[in-house]
Amino acid sequence: CQAFEQVNSTVSKQHHRWFHSRDFVYLCRYLRRCMSQKGVRIFDESMLLDGLRRNFQTVNPAEFKDIVELFFKSCRFAAPTDCSPMSLHSLRESVRDRHPEDPSAAPFRHTLIIDSSNSENAIDLLFHTKILSQDSTQIVALSDFVDDDTPIRRTEALRKVKVAIERGRTLLLVNSAPLH
Repeated sequence: CQAFEQVNSTVSKQHHRWFHSRDFVYLCRYLRRCMSQKGVRIFDESMLLDGLRRNFQTVNPAEFKDIVELFFKSCRFAAPTDCSPMSLHSLRESVRDRHPEDPSAAPFRHTLIIDSSNSENAIDLLFHTKILSQDSTQIVALSDFVDDDTPIRRTEALRKVKVAIERGRTLLLVNSAPLH
């Protein structure tokens, strides 16, 4: 797609080469799923905008607007009146998605939220806004103290991750760098 070939030139130097072919692949998979759900063979403007929000809204709002306009122009759609990012809506939708039998064919990726604060406010926000449910979310937290980083604690954390995956629970990892 011509728009995807140009997308990295529309974002700031800070995000240079930010988007890769996987972003375009997941956009296409998302559009295919939308078309299948609606029983149509051609995607429309709302499907494209939702797909862009789902896969490309990680840049600032002005750059996202440029990305939307680039894709809409390439698809010969009229520019939308409101193409602002909708992060919370996309996040809710992403958390509700479940992987199909073949995860390699999934029309979405796992959601990664990075909370750069020292207070872990994002966790409270996810539960307070009901994006996550405490009943269906497994929190696996590791301490960021050096003396707490032991093989036994990492093994126990990995066991919790495995159990959560087996039970299909949403997984929230906190200070999980030692597991990577």
